Amino acid sequence: TKAVDVMNRHLENLEKLYTKISDHITKFETAGTDLTEAKAKLALARTSIDNAKTKVDALATSAGEAVTTGAATTSVTVLKDARAEATDAIRTAHQALVDTVKLLKNARPNKTATTTSAQ
Repeated sequence: TKAVDVMNRHLENLEKLYTKISDHITKFETAGTDLTEAKAKLALARTSIDNAKTKVDALATSAGEAVTTGAATTSVTVLKDARAEATDAIRTAHQALVDTVKLLKNARPNKTATTTSAQ
């Protein structure tokens, strides 16, 4: 279904963000920055992404069953519930990645700015 396709695209984007954030964590750790909290949040994001994939797959299965069985009233309720669960799972995964980025921003080494004043 179209909703499942859209959700799968969101999951692909979350996967790409996850990879980029993971690379940044590795880069900062190489520079000697302690990122224990960010790594924990990233692990939560991984779990959330996997959970979201499971929910989207369940939605796809429910949609397929709804089409083949033809039980309209039951199918609509099941599909709405499955879609809501999948959407919530995607939002949770996204928020975990956002929180990880915030932790990275706070943990990165401060760069000292050089200022020049015209006298």
